[in-house]
Amino acid sequence: MNITRKVELLAPAGDLECIKAAINAGADAVYTGGDKFGARAFANNLNKDELIEAINYAHIHEAFIYLTVNTLLKDDEIKKDLYDYILPLYEAGLDAVIVQDMGVFKFIKDNFKNLDIHISTQSTINGKRTAKKYKELGASRVVTPRELSLEGIKDISENVDIEIESFIHGALCYCYSGMCLLSSVIGGRSGNRGRCAQPCRKDYVFEEHKSTLLSTKDMCTIKILPEIINSGVYSLKIEGRMKKPTYVAGVVSIYRKYIDYYLSNKDSIDSGKMKYEVKDDDYNNLLDLFNRNGFNESYYKIHCDKSMMSLTKPKFRAENKSLTDYLNKSFIENNKREDLIIDVVIKKDTPIKVKVTALRKYEEYIITEFESITPDLAINRELDANEVEKQLSKLGNTLYIAKEINVNLESGLFLSVGNLKQLKRECVDRITEIINQKYVTNRIVDYKFENELSKDINNFNKLKDLNNGKNKDKRLRVLVNDFNQLENIIELDIDFDIYVEDFIFEKPEIFYKYLKMAHSRNKKIYYACIRFLHFEKEKMFMDSINELINNDIDGFLIRSYEEYFIINNIIKNINKNLDLIFDNTIYTFNSYSFNCIDEFISENKELFNDENINKSYNNLCLTYPLELRYEQIKNLISNYNEELVVYGKMPVMVSANCVIRNTKGCSHKCEKGYIKDDLNNKFQIATNCRYCQNTIYNSVPTSLYGVFDKVLDINNKYLRLEFTDEGIEEIIDIITSYARLLYSGEKSDYISFENNNFTRGHFLRGVK
Repeated sequence: MNITRKVELLAPAGDLECIKAAINAGADAVYTGGDKFGARAFANNLNKDELIEAINYAHIHEAFIYLTVNTLLKDDEIKKDLYDYILPLYEAGLDAVIVQDMGVFKFIKDNFKNLDIHISTQSTINGKRTAKKYKELGASRVVTPRELSLEGIKDISENVDIEIESFIHGALCYCYSGMCLLSSVIGGRSGNRGRCAQPCRKDYVFEEHKSTLLSTKDMCTIKILPEIINSGVYSLKIEGRMKKPTYVAGVVSIYRKYIDYYLSNKDSIDSGKMKYEVKDDDYNNLLDLFNRNGFNESYYKIHCDKSMMSLTKPKFRAENKSLTDYLNKSFIENNKREDLIIDVVIKKDTPIKVKVTALRKYEEYIITEFESITPDLAINRELDANEVEKQLSKLGNTLYIAKEINVNLESGLFLSVGNLKQLKRECVDRITEIINQKYVTNRIVDYKFENELSKDINNFNKLKDLNNGKNKDKRLRVLVNDFNQLENIIELDIDFDIYVEDFIFEKPEIFYKYLKMAHSRNKKIYYACIRFLHFEKEKMFMDSINELINNDIDGFLIRSYEEYFIINNIIKNINKNLDLIFDNTIYTFNSYSFNCIDEFISENKELFNDENINKSYNNLCLTYPLELRYEQIKNLISNYNEELVVYGKMPVMVSANCVIRNTKGCSHKCEKGYIKDDLNNKFQIATNCRYCQNTIYNSVPTSLYGVFDKVLDINNKYLRLEFTDEGIEEIIDIITSYARLLYSGEKSDYISFENNNFTRGHFLRGVK
């Protein structure tokens, strides 16, 4: 082994040509999608044969292929398609899969031994505790959200022994990864299913400002690569699976240059003896390849800023013809070739002995030895060593180049040109075979699906027995967004519990009075945690949780695993029975992921035993995902209580950036407003200044009142009403109407909130 691979340059590819261009330009690894389950459903993507060719091509060049399986899968997709989709690629030496769905993670881990699993940025790994749990469960790598700071990444790398992959170049979503539902609600094309229609790139109007308010510039971090590497990032990831081969080759080649330059001079640069500088020509070439009104450096060093946004339509940038020609000639028209040493011994009455050595940069040299045909005795002209060397060196249409050829030839022998060509083909075929074999050792297919299915059926029946009683005592829960809403519902003589958003910390002393008032009326109040917890805000979050517990909060609506691990660590040693509710941002999109919650949060990692079922059933509640339709929800049964959102304006975007700050400036006060699209739909925006986050809500509420018969057909215990900008009279009307329908079966013929503009969400239609 010559040198250690210190970092990995990871390139995107949407087709086979892009994969080869990336590797030719210097990528250590390429991530790509097949014809199923990838987060770029509209890329060209590769079929099975192309993926196998890509795997072989990569391995010859000491590169790796990672397959994207990073969407949320439905039950029937896991049951019918997933195993058969991965199996031939696994057997061909696929290096890793990138997954979002917890059920997919467990399925692959159980069935494909020794296949590395990388946890997608879509899974929102926003802290060390979640990364540690994934490591314990068998993940080899986590992909950090683009919003994580260098300090946040460093906190993970210093506390968890797991590879970290982070984005360094390419498109930057406005919304936190995995939390965007805007494309889904507008046209049914879910970003969580790889079908984002990019509505964030459209024009929107906020007050007098009309522009691409949600469109971010592309990120380019080439000037801060040393800082990213020193934060603990191992895999440096370029975005762009929809891009052309010239883009991939160009970006890869420039980043390769500066990664190698920094690593070769790391000590001198880190100590200040040398300066790390990016040449203007290289930076301009990156701009020429693609940009949206310039670049930003993502959230690595700033939390949010107007400079990150592309607030006008990008100007046309003329093609850099000389750059394109160079990239085509250097990396696309000609494939990369690897060095071989070929040793040949040709003796009388003996098969030709051949030794082929593939020289490797990062690995031990790979050697194959074999015997070929037996040479003939020369009649007219005997074989010359130079002739053997000449024929064996003709490797122009292969992926190799003969760096050295050694011929030990006994005199008086003969081989035809055809014999020598056959010998050359054998050299190429044998070394290619032995290289590929290296990547498929220890591949064990362990198909547990039938056994797991039987186990699931048994547990399903157990859980069904436990769940049969849920409908008998369904209960309403109501989420409010300000003190006025809280004040006006708390004295309603109706059975329901209350969720409060972070507004309570504007006037905590007032909130604690309402908390006591709620308890006196047999109502519980839960704190709805922030939707994305940043490392820099952890201490404030912990202090808030402790304060709430000390003031007798009843529980928490938890929106990420990181929040769960923090809260669980705080409460596990206190003598309080607090309720924990997982919100729909903790995806349980299929029955496999639903049941995997046990394993993920359990300290002993034991699944489905009776003790766990009985113990956890009363302590935790799961919220159904917003993108599932009725038939799919009905099949999701767990050993916990479940909750269904039956009314509310869906949060379609959560962002570290801020529309109000970017247009009016920051007042350091929580504000609300509206943006309008080209159809005059109004989407409420609400800021949270304690955590510096911006939430955008759907223009119309989802209401399931008119299909309540189907709602009652689901074995969940809780129904949630979420209020954002509704007036007080409307809020009381909605709560009263749902309460009468749920508790008394009284259904009104005329419901004002379903005679205005509303939607059934995905409850009847689902997503593509």
